[in-house]
Parts: sequence; structure tokens; C-alpha cells
Amino acid sequence: MDNQLRAQIELLIGEAQVNLADYADGRHHLEQGLSLLGQPVPAGSVLQFFGVIEQILVQVAHRIWPERFISRKAADRDNLLASSRASERLVEVYFSTNDVLLSLFTAFRSLNLAEDAGVSPELARGYATVGALVGFIPLHGTAASYLKRALETIRAPEYWALLLSAESVAVYCSCRCLLSLGLSPLLSATELPCLGAVWTWHSARPPRHECQSQTGRHSFRRTI
Repeated sequence: MDNQLRAQIELLIGEAQVNLADYADGRHHLEQGLSLLGQPVPAGSVLQFFGVIEQILVQVAHRIWPERFISRKAADRDNLLASSRASERLVEVYFSTNDVLLSLFTAFRSLNLAEDAGVSPELARGYATVGALVGFIPLHGTAASYLKRALETIRAPEYWALLLSAESVAVYCSCRCLLSLGLSPLLSATELPCLGAVWTWHSARPPRHECQSQTGRHSFRRTI
């Protein structure tokens, strides 16, 4: 069995385990699959820190010179998108265990890989995930920029079903009013209900979350 097939099997098993909220086994299989695809997750806090810096610098380069980097590796699209999806699922895993560095690393890497591959469902989810995470730092202006990119991406006719990626927008916007972010003018009557969509990061325990916004205290629940 070659590494490509082994990687696909590991990633499929890992995603299934994460969907079942078996984060420990899911993490193991997803990390194994990524290693087989040449995208290992750094071990140790020092490597993780520099890994985050590297991925942020790559993202900065993508924003400054999009014509040089966006879709630059379209020939390897399948592997890039598989790695992007796996990295996105690991964001959920690391977030659940409070691994801040790994959450940031995999979020930015997921987006960078998706941008290398070109327009795709993974690209919309990558923008939404990064937007949600940086919004909790909090860098609200940067978060709004990424969330707007996510909404613009899902408007492509072939990706209308990507409104599911609005889950990350909904999580962040639950703590910031739409008007203060400038998002409401971007949303159509069809998209607005999606911002009320539940946070679908699957968990065996759906805790209550509260946060303070400019308009008062809001709460939301994750659902299974």
C-alpha cells in the first residue's frame, strides 16, 4: 500500500472519529495522514510557536501578492484540499483541548493550503475559521475582513451549499453585533438565517457560552 492510499485511509478514519467526538483517536489518525502527505504537525511548544509564525507569514504573503500565490499549486489540488480539510478538523480537536498554538497553526495552514489549491469549499471554511479565531484574540478588524471573504466565496453559484461555513461567522458574530462589523450590508435575506445556525463542531457535551459585546451579554449553545 503506497503512502497516498494510506494517507487517504488515515484521514477518513480520523474525520469519522472526530465526527463521533472521539478526539484522541481522531487526532492520531489525522496527524498520521497529514504526515504521510508531507504536512506533519510540529511537536513541542518551540516548533509549534515557529510553525505559527511561518504560517502567518505565508498568509501575509498571500494577502500582499495574491496573484503570485493564490492557485499556484492547482496541479496538486486533491492533496492540498485533503490536507486543508484534515487541518481544519484538527482545529476543532486542538480547540477542545485548549492547545492554542496548534489551533492557530492548523487554522492558518488549512487556509494557506486551500488558497494554494484555488477556489473551493475548503477555501470558504478556511476564511471563516481564521476569522472566528482571530476575532477571539481579539482582532476585530482582521476578523471582519476574513469573514467577509468567506461570505464572498460562498456566493459563487457552484458553492452556494457552502452556507454551512457561516457557522464560524455565527459563532463570532454572537459576540459582536453585525452592524459594528459592517457585515449586515453584505448579507442577503437568504444568508441572514444562516447566521443563526448552530455551531456544528460536534461535541458530546454542549456547554453554554457567554460573551460580552458592545450591545450587551449574549449566549449561545453548541448542538450535536
